[in-house]
Amino acid sequence: GDTTHEDEDEQEKSKFDRGNYPDILSELLGGTTCENFGASGVAVETEGRLYLEDDRWDAAIEFDPDLAVIMLGVNDAKEQLNVDDYESGYEEILKEMEKTMKNLQAIYIIVPYNIIGVCCDISMDRYNNEVSVATLDFCLSQQGDYKGISVTCLDIRAEWNARTGCGDCANEGGYDACSDACWAYYDPDDGIHTDASGSQ
Repeated sequence: GDTTHEDEDEQEKSKFDRGNYPDILSELLGGTTCENFGASGVAVETEGRLYLEDDRWDAAIEFDPDLAVIMLGVNDAKEQLNVDDYESGYEEILKEMEKTMKNLQAIYIIVPYNIIGVCCDISMDRYNNEVSVATLDFCLSQQGDYKGISVTCLDIRAEWNARTGCGDCANEGGYDACSDACWAYYDPDDGIHTDASGSQ
């Protein structure tokens, strides 16, 4: 995934502490080790800072999971989206996972919740209306089997909107269009990252 933490950076640590679903999932499953290999600022499209070139990717290879969950794309909303390049970038991630993760049996690709604010040059409209659609289209094109590895597509937007009370406010401009109840699940500084309750 994208924004979480890097050990040597206190700001990144705070993002990790604010909401770390893999850590929560480990507790829920009991006896299953779930690790978080997200990296701040990484992208899928080849023009961005690629996840495959980050140290967290190297750590993920070393961990060699049985099951991997991918949730990327927010940082691809910084620039005009080239759908072909985006799909090629995602394809490269799957290719590298198949090649380097010898125990991998299943991949879940997540189409994440909508964002309701902006920061870091990320376009809310571009993410909610272009990147999410491109992620879903790519995911559906790969769903089933990728070179012997099970691939499942999970679009969590409708479930997120229902559980948080956000409804369709992201597509109505975000910010003031979203209720305080909706904002309670996001980092109040940006409306992109979740807080601890949003991660659960």
